[in-house]
Amino acid sequence: MASLTKSIFVPILLVVLIMLGLFLIMKIYVIDDYEDQITRLDREIADLDMKVKQAEAFEQEKPKYEEEYKKLMSDLETQKKILPKEKETDALVRRLEKLAKDSNAIKIEVFRPQSIIDHGFYYEWPISISCKAGYNSLGLFFEEIANFERIFNVYNLTLESLKSGTEVQPTVTASFTASTFVYTGDETEKIK
Repeated sequence: MASLTKSIFVPILLVVLIMLGLFLIMKIYVIDDYEDQITRLDREIADLDMKVKQAEAFEQEKPKYEEEYKKLMSDLETQKKILPKEKETDALVRRLEKLAKDSNAIKIEVFRPQSIIDHGFYYEWPISISCKAGYNSLGLFFEEIANFERIFNVYNLTLESLKSGTEVQPTVTASFTASTFVYTGDETEKIK
């Protein structure tokens, strides 16, 4: 009987060892690989869940962002009027001439556009102007220029008194540079 038990025990032990070996081989090459894939997929799912939550949060805030975008675009359009994309030479000359003519006491003698000065996303366009005017009329003229929709800077102002001036005739000669600015655009304009 001991020999019968021994003869059955050895094949059973051998089958158990083979099964254990096969299980270890499957665990190392198949089960562990599937567990690694499952772990990686679980991480990807967690990342995607986080992105979905962020997208849902953004979706809830979207009307606020759209309203802010519309306001900023409206502000940009207003600013473009102040800093237009074109020099608008003819319109500018007519406007300054009309302004001088309306004052009845300013005679523009020189209106000479100068070379533009590039500042990156905008450039400066200086214009040399000489005129004869009454002192108060000249002050009103500058005030009107300051109220233009587009930006103007006046600098290099020189005044000379005219000896023959009266209240109805020009009393000073003024020379100055009036610079306006032109928006040249940037990369953000390509995003629409």
